[in-house]
Amino acid sequence: MEFSTAILGKDYSRKNSSYVSQERNTKMKNIIFVAGLCLVLSGTAVAGGEVKEVCTNVKDAKGNVVKQANGTPKQTCKKIKVHKKFEGEKVPEGKK
Repeated sequence: MEFSTAILGKDYSRKNSSYVSQERNTKMKNIIFVAGLCLVLSGTAVAGGEVKEVCTNVKDAKGNVVKQANGTPKQTCKKIKVHKKFEGEKVPEGKK
């Protein structure tokens, strides 16, 4: 028995070479599948941050605020992500 086959605990002689190549192909397919799965799941992950709704008044072509039937201004709202801002040290000015 060779040194490499003794470590693996399997007999990889020439007559079993097709079995070895099938086993390697299966392992490689599993690795590719797991890597692809990780890429897909990391792309759909939600980034941290709070979601905030920001509304602005709708204006007509003249710049006047458009009002609804009940007299309140008509608004358009969007949801945006607000990330936490970190405070840091002031950047020193460079030599001129």
